[in-house]
Amino acid sequence: MVYAPGPFADGRAAVTFCAQKGRATANECIGRYLSADQGDYAYQCTPPADSPSGRCRHS
Repeated sequence: MVYAPGPFADGRAAVTFCAQKGRATANECIGRYLSADQGDYAYQCTPPADSPSGRCRHS
């Protein structure tokens, strides 16, 4: 696992960062909202950067 501290505006920005580093698949990178609250676990954004899926923005 590699952690990039950002800051990133949302999961889409994190996934775009990964793609720029050559990590363009869900097996290589996800944008995830980091939190100690288990309810935030669902905030995960997966590649591809041009059309990510999942919950890419924390509400």
